[in-house]
Amino acid sequence: MSRIQGRAVAALRRGFTMIELIIVIVILGVLSAVALPKFIDMRGDAEKASIEAWVGALRSAYGLMYAATMVANVGYTNPYAMVLPSIVRCDGVDQLEPRGEQWQGNHLALAGLRNAVFKDNTQMACSYGSNSIEFDTRSGRHVSIVNNGQGVTWSASPAY
Repeated sequence: MSRIQGRAVAALRRGFTMIELIIVIVILGVLSAVALPKFIDMRGDAEKASIEAWVGALRSAYGLMYAATMVANVGYTNPYAMVLPSIVRCDGVDQLEPRGEQWQGNHLALAGLRNAVFKDNTQMACSYGSNSIEFDTRSGRHVSIVNNGQGVTWSASPAY
């Protein structure tokens, strides 16, 4: 074999064959088809857990506020008679500052949920007329948190 033919054969043996490349691509495709939906759904699971935790904190804030009004003899007969904006700080500030001895509402900041879940951090979420908080999430869902006078509920569309 001549020197030129030897180099040509060596050059052909350096790369991968088309069959090897196709097999690798098929394997990667199968792995991504199996793994990708699990990773995509993780965002939804994390959002759902964040919302559930925040709504639980909101329910606790209502209970604490109701207890404070009972001690102060303000006259609320139901812990959920207070509107959401009197309990929730709706802007983007994540720290609640004490207002002296007489604490006036805003027992829970929406900013923690806003930073974790909101698609648009500047979205105005609190609706004073309907006693609700509504926002769009990063996973493309529309979430409504509502005080219906009997308790706090939440829903998402499409559902988690």
